[in-house]
Amino acid sequence: NCEACHESVSSRSRLHWNATFEVTTPETKIVDVKPYNHMGIPDGRLIHRFDPSKSILLERIRRNGLERMPPLGSTEIDEQAVNLIQRWITEDLSKPQSFTDWVRVYFRAVTDPDSIASLDSDGDNISNFLEFLTQTDPTDPDDFYKMKIDRHEKTVQIHVATISNTYSEIQWTATPGDHQSWKTLEVPENTHFYPASSSLRTIDVSKINLGSAFFRVRLREL
Repeated sequence: NCEACHESVSSRSRLHWNATFEVTTPETKIVDVKPYNHMGIPDGRLIHRFDPSKSILLERIRRNGLERMPPLGSTEIDEQAVNLIQRWITEDLSKPQSFTDWVRVYFRAVTDPDSIASLDSDGDNISNFLEFLTQTDPTDPDDFYKMKIDRHEKTVQIHVATISNTYSEIQWTATPGDHQSWKTLEVPENTHFYPASSSLRTIDVSKINLGSAFFRVRLREL
């Protein structure tokens, strides 16, 4: 709904933020950006990184009247959309946005020798940088990114967490020792995308004849 008017160059809106699907979160120009109308909310931002109550976009979609967005087509509040954006702010957007910020959360200082990206601080065989990408605790050896495979008679399902602003792709091979043999698992649920919020994704591989197969997750930061 937002993209029709808010696509960065449109003259249909006073504020040229970008709601198109293709752009990254920083390119939207909505996070911590001052609005032209703060709607009486002190320190309001289009999206406030840490506080939904100070997020003008959220306030716009949960109001009726002249200040409502989108302005046409409905007078019914979309509670699912409101809850989704509120969760995005409180559960995902407020999380550390850079490796340095993330280090400040878990270590004594950015100069702490245990915080080096290539190190495995908690001995779980996962580097600090991978723990940063997967939003796990680098000081807890029991907290690490996991893939779960359920097999019941003729049904085989892979359960894997999707992480906000991180591309995750399931790959498979019959020969894990051959690094060139890993291939993308060609199923619709394994579509290339960067989710706005974290969730659990289930991929059914029952109908694919892979034979004996090994699986892994490829992660890439937005």
